Amino acid sequence: MKKKKKKEEEEEEEKKKKKKKKKKKKKKKKKKKKKKKKKKKKKKKKKGFVKPLMRAPRAERFHDVTSHARDIVLTTASQSDRTDASPGAFQRLSRHRRAPRGCPAVCRASDGRAQRQLPLGGPGPRCPGC
Repeated sequence: MKKKKKKEEEEEEEKKKKKKKKKKKKKKKKKKKKKKKKKKKKKKKKKGFVKPLMRAPRAERFHDVTSHARDIVLTTASQSDRTDASPGAFQRLSRHRRAPRGCPAVCRASDGRAQRQLPLGGPGPRCPGC
């Protein structure tokens, strides 16, 4: 009887040991996927009529008017005037390429040369050089 009991006890102990040996498998944690942020679409501002010149980048809108006027003269003036951009050439040019409302005094030198840097698409009348 005692032997049987001992055997049973030993068997139980062995079973317990085996149970202890079995380790629980660790569950792998699933990595959370990062949600991509949606880019907000910028609303386009509706503009009224925009002068074509104002669509140009800033650097092109504000350029040296004087040299620009001189270039026009050199291309449109007669051959004799083209050699030296003389005041006469400017006056002749301004006669046939005049802005509809005339030219403001601020951008005009006495010889018709553009004197200041004026914004191309800016307000007010423009001379042929502007």
